[in-house]
Amino acid sequence: MPSVPVHVWFYDLEGRWFRWDRFYKIFVTPDAICGAYIGGQVFDEDSGNRQLVLPAQMFGALFVPLVNRLVRQREERERGYDGIDVAGPEFLEKDTRNFRLNGGDLSKVVLSAKRIWWWTPSSTGAVTIHDWNDRRRRFILIGAYDHAKLGAALSRVIPATEVVA
Repeated sequence: MPSVPVHVWFYDLEGRWFRWDRFYKIFVTPDAICGAYIGGQVFDEDSGNRQLVLPAQMFGALFVPLVNRLVRQREERERGYDGIDVAGPEFLEKDTRNFRLNGGDLSKVVLSAKRIWWWTPSSTGAVTIHDWNDRRRRFILIGAYDHAKLGAALSRVIPATEVVA
């Protein structure tokens, strides 16, 4: 079975009130946006240091092994998606937190280059996905991206894509 081409992928954090955040690797295909769950609030060394090590002050060194283990788990989860077709059933079966949003089910996408400074210092913007029932999911971009290229890839799936500076 041929695999669906992925136009672009990016990392994001789905901030959730009163529950743990989720760290995803998002794949943009010709007709869908697919999210692979790869971690939680501690997704890299920097996030672990800010959330666990530094607040513990003199006991921070006790949290370093935990941060290292969480980062290793994230890397292993991400490697587990190598070779998996994001359009196939195996993708959604791999983890119950994975999702696939078909382009026809979405009314618009708003890509903002404005940093979400209160959530994480490593944010470089946000992607907000709206469906036809006016429900939305907001993802905080983690890492450096070419917003024009990302906006172009998203507009292939959802023509009503807005890129906000």
